[in-house]
Amino acid sequence: MDRVIQMEMEALENEEENEDEEDENSEDAAAMDVKNILSSRKIALDILIRRYEDVVERRPILLSSVMLRQNPHNVKVIDSACD
Repeated sequence: MDRVIQMEMEALENEEENEDEEDENSEDAAAMDVKNILSSRKIALDILIRRYEDVVERRPILLSSVMLRQNPHNVKVIDSACD
């Protein structure tokens, strides 16, 4: 997941650099298209980062849930899930 976020951020930076170069050489309509694409990619990246943060925050709960499914009769796991 970290690698996906890193790749998205690098692609976004590259596109922003290309946008700066294209602003000097392109028409207004093409520049607006590039800006729309960049803004949509920024939004997608923000959503991806929020989802990742949510999973990281819920990790202990998710792990205890998996452990309970593997052996629902394990008292130690049930006790740790209650904490």
